[in-house]
Amino acid sequence: MGKMIKKFLIGLLLVAVLTGSLFRLEERFQLFRLKGIEVQPQAIISNKKVWDQIPKRDKRLWPLLLFHRRELTKNIMEQVPVSARLELAGWGYFRLKVTPLTPWFMVFWNGSEWYLSLDGRVWSVHHEMNSVILHQEPREGPILVWNETMYDLVSGSSQRMTKSSVLVSRAPVEKLKMWKESLQSLGFYDDINSIMILQNGGTLLLELMMRKDSNTVKILVPASPEEWEYTFPAIREIIMQTGSKSGEIYIDGTYSGKILVRTEN
Repeated sequence: MGKMIKKFLIGLLLVAVLTGSLFRLEERFQLFRLKGIEVQPQAIISNKKVWDQIPKRDKRLWPLLLFHRRELTKNIMEQVPVSARLELAGWGYFRLKVTPLTPWFMVFWNGSEWYLSLDGRVWSVHHEMNSVILHQEPREGPILVWNETMYDLVSGSSQRMTKSSVLVSRAPVEKLKMWKESLQSLGFYDDINSIMILQNGGTLLLELMMRKDSNTVKILVPASPEEWEYTFPAIREIIMQTGSKSGEIYIDGTYSGKILVRTEN
C-alpha cells in the first residue's frame, strides 16, 4: 500500500512539474495563444463578434477551444440564424464556417411573426441579421398560425424569445411536411393563405384559410391526412356550389360522416 501511495505522489508531482513547465513556456513564448479565427463567409458574422464569444482561458490556451467548440457554435447559433461549424486551420488558428438558415415558413405566434427553418429553429422576422443575410423570405406561401390553444412554440418561458434570439422550437416539422404533401396531392395547397394549428379537447386540428373569388373560406379538419381522402373532394364540391355567394364560408370537416357548412355575408 505504501509503495502505491509513493508512486501516486511521484506521478502527481511529475504532472505538476510538467504543467508548470508548460505554463512557463506559454508565458515566455505564447506558444498556445489563440492567434485568430477566420469566418467564412465574412459578410455574415464579423470576426470581432466571434472573438468576443471566446472565453479568456481558450484564448490563452487554444487547444481548450477544441473541447469547447460546440459551446461556441451553440452560442453563435442562438444569436444569428445560421448553422456553424468550427474547425482547426493551423497551429493556433481556427476556421468558422457558417451557413445561413433558410426560412421555410413564416409563423405567427405570441403576437409576433417568426421564421421557421427546416431544422425547427425560429427567429424574428425583425432580426437584425435578416438585412445582412440575403433571400430572407419564407420558401412556403401559407403563413402558419400557432393558436393559443397550443403549447408554447419554444419550450420554457416565451420571454426567451426576443428579436435577437434564435432558438429551437417545438414545431412539428415532420407533420408539416406530411400535411403539405397531402394538401398538394389533393390540389388544395397552392390556394391556401394560412394554416392555423390548434387543439380542441386534446385533438390536433388544422384550420385552413383560402380565398376563392370574393369568398374567404375557412376549413377545419383533423390533423390526420389519412382522414382527408374523402373529406376534401366533398369540400371542393361545397366550395364550387357556394362560389356565387360573397362573404365568409366556414366548413367543418371534423365530424364523422358529415360536413357542416356556415356562410356569413
